[in-house]
Amino acid sequence: TLAGPGSLYLQDGVVLTNQSGATLNLRSSNIYHYTGAATKVVNAGAVVRDTGAGTFTISAAFDNAGSVTVLSGTLNLSGGGTHSGSFAVAAATTLNFSAGAHALSGTSGVAGAGTVVFSGGTVTLSAPYNVTGATTLSGGTVNFNAAVTIPTLTVSGGTLAGSASVSVTTLSWTGPGLI
Repeated sequence: TLAGPGSLYLQDGVVLTNQSGATLNLRSSNIYHYTGAATKVVNAGAVVRDTGAGTFTISAAFDNAGSVTVLSGTLNLSGGGTHSGSFAVAAATTLNFSAGAHALSGTSGVAGAGTVVFSGGTVTLSAPYNVTGATTLSGGTVNFNAAVTIPTLTVSGGTLAGSASVSVTTLSWTGPGLI
């Protein structure tokens, strides 16, 4: 469990690994890449954002081969990563891909009644995307390489692309985004 007023700073190529069968609870702290060689968080177990209304940021690269569940507040991923595991976003919570290159393979997926935000970097989804809550594109690029139906999409910037069809039930276009 990462909790308390401070943050965990990784530096000089450190890899923080959450083993298969383990649970890493993300509470009021953050995980930052500090200095030196690239750092990484590797999840083979369960990562749960379970307490706190604010934003928990992981700025180191984050590779998810397990499960990530957002039950409270916002989980902000800003270091990129390769994902073969699942992402679940509960109602009234947010998963934000804000920077870096994120690749979600066919064995991965994003689902839930919460909000998913693409605010920077490049996210390539070759995996199921079953978000029944809101989807927001405000920066960066999101590539949908698997067919998707998005109930509510707000575009205020960024680029929506990819090789698959994207169906949108309700579209709100408020900015210079490119589709």
